Amino acid sequence: MTMTIELTSNWSHDEMMSHADEITECFQAYVSRFPDETIDSMWRSVASGERILWAVKDETGKVIMAPIVEVNENSATGVRSVSFVECSGSRMIEGLELARTIEDWAWNEIGADHITWWAARPALVRLVSQRLGYEPHVMLLRKKRPVEEDRVEPVGTCEAVA
Repeated sequence: MTMTIELTSNWSHDEMMSHADEITECFQAYVSRFPDETIDSMWRSVASGERILWAVKDETGKVIMAPIVEVNENSATGVRSVSFVECSGSRMIEGLELARTIEDWAWNEIGADHITWWAARPALVRLVSQRLGYEPHVMLLRKKRPVEEDRVEPVGTCEAVA
């Protein structure tokens, strides 16, 4: 038997509850790497429909990975995209090929014009590129808000030009 992937929005309440601890364990792995996220916020984003949870089950039926995707439509252009925004759990390398099921869903059910991955680790970027055919598109740089005592007072003034 091999690993399988399922769209959890098709699950009954009882099925979701029977796997809630396993999914939370997967979320914990993600939160430990990205402290700006919380387990509660991850569950809320799924429960509200803002994000869509998939579940990868091992040979025994235990959830071992929890990919989360987001569907967006640009209101100006009408372009629809599906983004892999969070994925955590165990056996990630082995389960990577199951992302093709999510791709098929995105192309055929959602009508996505493109699919993107948020990947913070260079190793994941390489794997997704090599195994699934994705290409780097943009580089995201981030600056955290300084702690109050680290703030520097601005020098000079800035005037708006009419």
